[in-house]
Amino acid sequence: MDRPLADLGMSSRDAVALAGDLARLAGRELPPTLLWEAPTAEALAAHLCRMPTPSAPPAPATVAPPSEPVAVIGVGCRLPGGVQGPADYWRLLTDGVDAIRRVPADRWRDFTPFPPEDAPPYGGYLDDIAGFDADFFRITPREATVMDPQQRILLEVVHEALGHAAVPAASLTGTATG
Repeated sequence: MDRPLADLGMSSRDAVALAGDLARLAGRELPPTLLWEAPTAEALAAHLCRMPTPSAPPAPATVAPPSEPVAVIGVGCRLPGGVQGPADYWRLLTDGVDAIRRVPADRWRDFTPFPPEDAPPYGGYLDDIAGFDADFFRITPREATVMDPQQRILLEVVHEALGHAAVPAASLTGTATG
């Protein structure tokens, strides 16, 4: 009960799927990061037992204006409709492309043998979520296969945004860059 679930073979993809399953079973919203917040079975049980059942949605938080201006100097994105960067996004908008399509056949393969009954038949899906250059990011092939696809895409998009801004990634080492 006190061993980290990752040591027991749970991948990041498994953790997100388990958080989703637990949310459905508990009948309440649970964060996809649940198993990072509670990395052992013991911590998970304690976390779930102390979480109150929401009675009403929380009031929206007010955000204070930033104390200093924010500068967007580079852009990167991956979006449905084959969008692999800002130029593709602009093309999608100007051409009026509808990026909604039928659910890919292999969408549920890693999670369940059949799609859930309430799964919508159409949606916006990214192309080639499995394509990832692990060597470029100095990630072992084994680690890359168990990484959450969202984490792999985030790495690619951040790299793209830095390239778009002409900022070498190494120049940000040790800085407060988000």
